[in-house]
Amino acid sequence: ALAGSLAKLAAAPRDRADAVKRAEVRRLARTLHLASCRVLRAHGERGARWKWAAAGGAVALLLAVALAWGGGASERSGDARGNGWLGRYYPELDFQGEPVIRYDEKIDFDWLQDAPVEGIPPDRYTVRWDTCLDVSEGETVSLRIGSDDGSRVLLDGEKVIDSWHDQAGNWSSHQAPLSPGVHHLRVEYYENGGNALAIFEMTGSAGPVPLDRLEPPQFRAGDVACSGD
Repeated sequence: ALAGSLAKLAAAPRDRADAVKRAEVRRLARTLHLASCRVLRAHGERGARWKWAAAGGAVALLLAVALAWGGGASERSGDARGNGWLGRYYPELDFQGEPVIRYDEKIDFDWLQDAPVEGIPPDRYTVRWDTCLDVSEGETVSLRIGSDDGSRVLLDGEKVIDSWHDQAGNWSSHQAPLSPGVHHLRVEYYENGGNALAIFEMTGSAGPVPLDRLEPPQFRAGDVACSGD
């Protein structure tokens, strides 16, 4: 059982922060506990050293699993591989509940009446996407979002699009003059009921902003931040 649990953890993809579920760590803990109990029963009173060895080994292995795969606090685990957005999918409105975290290359979803990701209900949920936009030269970027239901866009912490209400598919846009440097973009979305749609477009002076200019932020102080924030 222990070997099976470790093999499952080792096979989990590491490019998604939610790849290892808490259940796997709990299952591994139970397996280690049972194994240590068997050792103690086998060696009885004479095996005091075995007791401490088993307990210490269990603790060390659990710490190693938690550090290597981030199973104990999914919202703080992992960095993105590649470019795009860091998405936090919350199972309740107002960004409540334990989020499912994954990395999305773009925000272009038409879920209809399906759940957005495994572990999130098909209705009454919220999503928060973050990315860091690299601007080498000053330019004006067009931000455009379509959603069913509500959405809003924040640029460097300032709300620039606010369409936070129930709607059956609506588009909003904003022209953002950007100075050279790295800018933090956040897209927030909620689905109340019925069909679900979230599409975000970003166009610069040379056309659609390419993926290699977008880098997911790092977790910092309970939230996320771009370098220099």
